[in-house]
Amino acid sequence: MVHVEGRFIGAFFVLLWTCMRCAPAKVIYAIAGTVAVMMTIEAMLVSGPTSPVESLQSTTAPPSRDSQWRIVQALQSFGSRPGDQAAIVGTDLPYFWARLARVKIVAEVRPSSVAYDRQARADIAAEWEHAREVLRTTPAKFVVSPAIPGIVDQLGWLGATDTFVYRVVK
Repeated sequence: MVHVEGRFIGAFFVLLWTCMRCAPAKVIYAIAGTVAVMMTIEAMLVSGPTSPVESLQSTTAPPSRDSQWRIVQALQSFGSRPGDQAAIVGTDLPYFWARLARVKIVAEVRPSSVAYDRQARADIAAEWEHAREVLRTTPAKFVVSPAIPGIVDQLGWLGATDTFVYRVVK
């Protein structure tokens, strides 16, 4: 197995050019010819046709089948428009919905408790109350969250399968 990064190969280029400087002309022409052939082959491989990339962000997916589209629909039901700003809760939520809804993510809330027992739910609910006050100071109009007990089961959240949307009241 070989792991190559740009920062690793810089020293080898210095050695290559130093050796080429000291080598006879025939060796330099042979190395330059080999490099030119390798670059030509690489250019031909890269410029060829590629298969289309299938992704979650496909705008041709029907809204009823894709959870990202359901988040967009929940945002639209709250009155979201292109250019609005949103916040997210946690880091486990894919961000494709923001592109589809044409909104900008401007804030992130990370709950510190991840256990979902009764005490942790109370802690998360208290954290959410504090986070809601902080979110009022940001330009975010909406908050999108995965289904986190203690947060999304409070008033004001609109469910979109495993993801919920909340309108920030300022």
